[in-house]
Amino acid sequence: MKMKNWLMLMTLLTPVLPGIGKAQETTPTPVVTAVSLEQEKLDVERLRLENEKLKLEIEKMQLSATAVATPAGTPTVAPSPTPNKDALADFKQSFSDKAMALSKAHAAEADLMVLDFVNSEIWFKGVRYSVYELPALAEDQKLKVSKTLDERLPNGSPRWRYQVANLTLLKYEARDKGILEITAPQAPGDFRLLTVEGLSFDSTEGDVRDSAQNPYLKYDGQGESQGFKTLRYGHDAGLAFGDGLQFLVTRDGKIHKIRFGTLDER
Repeated sequence: MKMKNWLMLMTLLTPVLPGIGKAQETTPTPVVTAVSLEQEKLDVERLRLENEKLKLEIEKMQLSATAVATPAGTPTVAPSPTPNKDALADFKQSFSDKAMALSKAHAAEADLMVLDFVNSEIWFKGVRYSVYELPALAEDQKLKVSKTLDERLPNGSPRWRYQVANLTLLKYEARDKGILEITAPQAPGDFRLLTVEGLSFDSTEGDVRDSAQNPYLKYDGQGESQGFKTLRYGHDAGLAFGDGLQFLVTRDGKIHKIRFGTLDER
């Protein structure tokens, strides 16, 4: 009887025992795997952010190394972009092309000169000359020119004053460059002026301020000269004499005279 009861008990427990065994097995759960993947993503993102922060610090140090200290209270002026050599060459060529087109379009106007300050050129009837070749221009175009002694260097080298109507060139005999001055027309036979920027003696001070500065000639402030307000522009040529440009303006804002060339020569 006891044996029979024991057998019946074992029969009833047999389906349950395998379940009890399986419940004791240790199997990795999907929850633990998901947490690990999420942590890995967080680590990757953290490294990416640290890398971006490092790049920003490097750029900051580079900017600090190239920055120019400005005294406190000094007004900040946005600098004009400084082009590379190729870009500047393209810019100068574009100005020369525009000057040629302007001069040829006005070739029939015998009293009009086209000036290209960027390339130091003057155009007359579609023909190009250096601004320092005023005597050659006068000779080629059969214009009346006068030549007088202006001064001499200590070594005796003369500076000549060449006059063609309202155009004057001051040039030392031993130097390639000089100073060209053009005064607003006042008498019959005087020449009108047109620049590549569209400036003429009918332009105002505001027109000059809006148009004269470019990647080659930078605004260099204003002053007084010969009783006129003077707007100055210049090109840095290192140790050599740089090209300078000045507009002498009347009290009512009209251009009285334009000076261009090695204005700081001694």
